[in-house]
Amino acid sequence: MKTATLSYLDWIKHLPIHDSELAECTCLNCGSQGLHYQYFGIKNMDFGWKIVWCPQCNTGINISRTQLPKGETVLVDPIEQEHFSTQYKHLKLFS
Repeated sequence: MKTATLSYLDWIKHLPIHDSELAECTCLNCGSQGLHYQYFGIKNMDFGWKIVWCPQCNTGINISRTQLPKGETVLVDPIEQEHFSTQYKHLKLFS
């Protein structure tokens, strides 16, 4: 599949339920194996959002209203979130 024909729903259906399986998951856009992810949140909230992307073609998805799992690295500080956004500004994310 190419980016132009992909949709948010295509990504949601394709992604595994458990984050531990993302390393084995293939990219819908380029077919490369191994997706990266990062959780974001707001202080004292149990819900936030998660970005999943392919490090090869920089395509992925921004999943809102995600429960933040215990033990995961969650970027809560606005400065950390801005730093991430600047560092990964090249990502093409479906929302």
